[in-house]
Amino acid sequence: MTLPTLESAIEASIDGRMKEVHTSMPGKINSFDPATQLCEVELGIQRVFSNDRIVNFPPLINVPVCIMRGGGFSNTFPIKAGNECLVIFSERSIDRWVASGQNNPPIDKRNHDLSDAVAIVGLSSQPNKVPSYDNNNYQLKSDDGKVSITM
Repeated sequence: MTLPTLESAIEASIDGRMKEVHTSMPGKINSFDPATQLCEVELGIQRVFSNDRIVNFPPLINVPVCIMRGGGFSNTFPIKAGNECLVIFSERSIDRWVASGQNNPPIDKRNHDLSDAVAIVGLSSQPNKVPSYDNNNYQLKSDDGKVSITM
């Protein structure tokens, strides 16, 4: 039996830590509360451990939804269970900012943690891509094609 080298031990340690750094993943909305604009999200990629054991991440709760807005206007649309999204994980704890909207120090020292997720609704897998995409016009339309405004 050969002992690991210092280099391989450091590499294994870094690799193990990096598996806990989350940046972004696809997800699916489980539920959305329009009053709080928070959702529950199921991540679309499973966690793989070094022993090849595969598990689902737990559902993420109280995830703020990124809504396109600015200048006193907002672009809203129905958000339903099953909608796909992009989940991004903030560099630092966002708890105080979400609660107050103010510039605050982070509540703790966590980085890229599952509990600091933000959902951007609209990312789509190929089976759920926008039907009949019009690349020449701005459109506001329903997926079933029954309602459409083209500019």
